[in-house]
Amino acid sequence: MNYLNILSKLLVSAALVFLMVAPAYAVKVQVFQPAEEEKTVVEIRNEAVDLAFAQAIMSEALRMIPGELDPARSEVLKKWLGDRKDTFVSGYRDESVSQEENGVSVGVNVDVNRKALRGYLKKIGVFSTYSKKVEASLQTSITDQQTDDLDELNRLMIVFGVQKVAEGADIAVSINKAGKKSWSGSLSVSGGQSWKSYGLDLDKVWSKLWENYFSSIQSSADMNPRATLEITGWFSPEGVREFGRVLRGWDAAVQEVELGGLDMKPTAVSAFWTMEIADKWLLKSYLGDYLPQRGLSYTINGINEN
Repeated sequence: MNYLNILSKLLVSAALVFLMVAPAYAVKVQVFQPAEEEKTVVEIRNEAVDLAFAQAIMSEALRMIPGELDPARSEVLKKWLGDRKDTFVSGYRDESVSQEENGVSVGVNVDVNRKALRGYLKKIGVFSTYSKKVEASLQTSITDQQTDDLDELNRLMIVFGVQKVAEGADIAVSINKAGKKSWSGSLSVSGGQSWKSYGLDLDKVWSKLWENYFSSIQSSADMNPRATLEITGWFSPEGVREFGRVLRGWDAAVQEVELGGLDMKPTAVSAFWTMEIADKWLLKSYLGDYLPQRGLSYTINGINEN
């Protein structure tokens, strides 16, 4: 093998490694946190940053969901995701911080781990319930006098897209409190699987049950089909990197995008990505708008063209 061939292979390998580094997805957020007499400016500023994190995470979540959530669920889900910010925020940069007469205004760029966020939204059933809630019969030992526990249970139902019905449901859920700090729960599907969960926190017991359920239905044939998208026509690897960033932003059309390979020929550079297809017609619309004016062409393998 001559040195030119060796050098060419090394350049392709280096470019592929460079391109497969996941770019950060920064979301610009501007928030205002009102002042409170008993809190310092630093405390208020930190609360404003936490609020910015929650808004950034929710903004990215809404871009991924191929439909609209009702406003009440969006607000509850934003708080839920914000409470788990350490899982989804990989970093942030201050753009502006100003102390005003009645509070603190903060502008930040928030780097959101979109892969982790997308996986979590799947796990808690948002992609399965964004347009229609899952119906379930619910039995619980929580009484009307236990208002905190009852409020928490209602919040969990909103987050996971669960609607309580009196009859006709294929899913039966039971949530019971054993003593002051222990919870138990069960979920069973008529003619199907069943799960049990135990723990010290209601939200963890509930979450385990429904995560098992949503995982079971997402492993069926209803999952988004996987396909390979190949693009040809670039003059350098930099164009591949830029398109990869754009492609990952088309969340309503494609998900779980991964660069699979890069081919550098004397006449053109081509690359292919593997992905889940959420909406093939929307993807084709995006490609039709983006590629021709840049002298690029594409093929998609793995989906029905009809």
